[in-house]
Amino acid sequence: MEELKSEFTYSDGIFGLDQNHRMVTFEETAEFNMNIVNMHTETGISTTYDESLSIELTKNGLMYTLGGYELLPSGERGNRTLVVWQFHPF
Repeated sequence: MEELKSEFTYSDGIFGLDQNHRMVTFEETAEFNMNIVNMHTETGISTTYDESLSIELTKNGLMYTLGGYELLPSGERGNRTLVVWQFHPF
């Protein structure tokens, strides 16, 4: 199975960024592990991203990723935060 994984690229997810754009993420072994495509013009970009971003969802031009743990007043570690990214069409 490891031999197959090194020969092929597998997508992890397809996310709708807005009405016209889709983002496809791929496993870490891919040369580019993120493609953003404009569905109307059929143009796009390919890039890499830090997979520790942990993309949770996208909607209405926003992408939500998991952030660090919040620090409670007691000094204990609380829940993970959400980081919000805004997509600007290219």
